[in-house]
Amino acid sequence: MANLVDRIVGNWLEQQAADEEAVEQRRLHAAAAKTIGTIRGGDPMRAERASELVGAILREKYGR
Repeated sequence: MANLVDRIVGNWLEQQAADEEAVEQRRLHAAAAKTIGTIRGGDPMRAERASELVGAILREKYGR
């Protein structure tokens, strides 16, 4: 009987830990979502043209 109670309590504790971890993961994801966003702009190809755009900014700034 004691062995059965140990297994039941052990399973319950494992489930509680998993539930707490899931809650913590949701909290962390929500916090991260507030700081991670998208860059809004009118150029849908901005990422593909990043090198070109940075080069233009540097040329304008340093005259090269």
